Amino acid sequence: MSVAAAVSSVPLFESSIQTVLYFQDHATAFLDSLFTIITMLGEQEIFIAVICFVFWNISRETGITMGLTLLLSTVSNIVLKLIWQVPRPYRVIASVQGKRLTTAGGYALPSGHTQSAATFYMQLNGLVKKRWYALVAVVLPLLVGLSRVYLGVHWPLDTALGYLLGICFAIYIYPLIHRFYSAASRRQSLSLAGALLFAAASVVLVLLQPESADAAENVIDLLKTTALTAGVLTAIWAADFFPVPGTGGNFRVKATRYLVGILTPLI
Repeated sequence: MSVAAAVSSVPLFESSIQTVLYFQDHATAFLDSLFTIITMLGEQEIFIAVICFVFWNISRETGITMGLTLLLSTVSNIVLKLIWQVPRPYRVIASVQGKRLTTAGGYALPSGHTQSAATFYMQLNGLVKKRWYALVAVVLPLLVGLSRVYLGVHWPLDTALGYLLGICFAIYIYPLIHRFYSAASRRQSLSLAGALLFAAASVVLVLLQPESADAAENVIDLLKTTALTAGVLTAIWAADFFPVPGTGGNFRVKATRYLVGILTPLI
């Protein structure tokens, strides 16, 4: 039985297929542009820019906690993709035209964009602490998930599971990491142990030989994320040995600190 036939034979996916086809039939140039913009709100460039601003100008502790929570959420997402190996709609249904495919490699379940958006925007809710933003934190990840279905790169189930997982990371994992970072006596040993663990995982991933192109893309993504996590944990461990600039100052000082901080790794 082909992958397409196997997926179509599952009742849950029958309605998913109809949903994806509905969006394909009602696609327009305007909606393509609109949903492309919305889907970009679930991508790493925005997350990095905001988390770096929080780290350099608001709270080191909060910035680190947000970054680590998002990294761990991403790791879990890619691992689940590799376990379940659900193909994306445009690779199963010939009539589905996948859009923005540069952000849609590998397997589908769960949706990385939706999970990352839910994790990130709901974490940010604890920092903004405004009623209007609480609504944004709930609705925006849902719109990101909708955009992924419209673009033909995810099934509705992918986005639903990604949304729920993102909520769980924001509600349960974020406080755990915050307590870990706040406890200076444990921070050094745990961050060093975590850095070594993720570094070892990166070495193992380099040695893997995926059986398919989709698996290879996810393994590469997982390698990048685990290596980055190891680097962040190493930085947390090393920070206790060196003086770290404060987060205060006027607008000019904060703007300069932010630009230097975010641009230095790119030089």
